[in-house]
Amino acid sequence: LRLAREEAALEESEPFTLDRLEQFALRRETIDSLLHGRPAEQLFPALAATGRLPQPPFDRLTFSDLAADAAALAEPLHELLAEPRVPVAVDLALGPWQLTGQLSDLCRAGRVVWRSGARKAADLVELWVLHLALHLVSPPDLERRSTYLNRDRNGAPQWFVLGPVADPEPLLRDLLEGFRQGLTRPLPF
Repeated sequence: LRLAREEAALEESEPFTLDRLEQFALRRETIDSLLHGRPAEQLFPALAATGRLPQPPFDRLTFSDLAADAAALAEPLHELLAEPRVPVAVDLALGPWQLTGQLSDLCRAGRVVWRSGARKAADLVELWVLHLALHLVSPPDLERRSTYLNRDRNGAPQWFVLGPVADPEPLLRDLLEGFRQGLTRPLPF
């Protein structure tokens, strides 16, 4: 005995706009393109061909808005990302902790990271931890500043800058201790 099953119908609607995740990804690609010296207009045919943009004529309108948002972030990033530096190795003994890895995103202005969308709390925690590590391992000619650039709710560039820290090692140890405690029991907040 077999029961007839309905075949899953294919989606028949074609989107006229992009959802937030698609906007985020396409804006990031457009910013990368601008930072590498390629005009946004060169990216449009490739994106349209992949089907990631809405159908014409909405594709041009959508991409035009994305390109304007991307240009607003790429412009200040050009100067900040000048004179890139090689990543710095991290190998720190901090009490019972051994912190290893590398610091990337380094340039003349210090450490510069960006996000093509809204700022996230986890990004700021990571920025602070890596900022403290930057103070402990960076060469003397590197500015001890960390800059985070993202879009605010209205699409305008939003800055978050961390400056010099007098004594970063105890602060980093306290964060690592809090992390250890959080692994063993819930922490109040």
